[in-house]
Amino acid sequence: MKKIKNIPLFLCLISFFYIVFKIINEKCIVYFESSKVYYIVDTITYLLSFFPVIFYFKKTMKENQYFFERKNLRFNNFIFYLGIMIFINFIMVNARIVYNNESKIIYNYESTTYYIITNIILSSLIAPILEEIIFRGILMNNLMKYGYKVAIITNSVLFGFYHINVNAIGRTILAGIILSYITYRYSLKYSIKLHIILNIIANLGKYLYYNDYIMIAMGIFTVVLIIIFIIGLIRKKYKEIFSIFKLNNEDRKNIIKFVKDNALYLLVILVIVISNLLFNYKLF
Repeated sequence: MKKIKNIPLFLCLISFFYIVFKIINEKCIVYFESSKVYYIVDTITYLLSFFPVIFYFKKTMKENQYFFERKNLRFNNFIFYLGIMIFINFIMVNARIVYNNESKIIYNYESTTYYIITNIILSSLIAPILEEIIFRGILMNNLMKYGYKVAIITNSVLFGFYHINVNAIGRTILAGIILSYITYRYSLKYSIKLHIILNIIANLGKYLYYNDYIMIAMGIFTVVLIIIFIIGLIRKKYKEIFSIFKLNNEDRKNIIKFVKDNALYLLVILVIVISNLLFNYKLF
């Protein structure tokens, strides 16, 4: 039996098959005429897609030291990174969940207590942990052989394409770069914490938008963090993050090498992403 050449990217590919299940599930919802059935199936397929990832992560944790702390991330710096993340994602955080006419995906599920509670747990806690484990943990650790810039950019692009909502791809790629930098500079545990906080903030806006006091508080909180982001810009706190986009000749060669080494995996992922755009967004 032929050995899998790149297990981390293969595991990433398995996670991407969740999008395939999502497309199939979209077709089934018309038949079942129930968003509850859709949500249950969607949750199960999402969690199942990460089972191999969890197994591999646990098996290789000691060898790869995923949670090794290179440098302590002080609270004030953590706030600066939170500020830039909020600046990038403020539209997502404050947007209401509505039906997108350009997509068949139904965002406005039945507002049952069951759905709200389970979805908050899933999207605010479980999803950030699982996504950080696969993208910033397993995948990025494997890609470091191509250089840290290539590792950060590549896993962030894949992270962006993993998100089904086409309107969020750009924001999630940028968010992925910041989370990847935090993992590279400090530790995976900090990127997990930041990801969880961001998703909690997003869910507050998603489910509590009808509460004026909550929305006012969130508005003030967002403005404060954006001001912190601006202060961070002035103090050049994000200089190292911005430098990631400055690729030298060696970085470009490493990108080409990465593509050549993993062409088949990348091709399959590309097909899945294009299928999502075709079936759910009709962009082609």
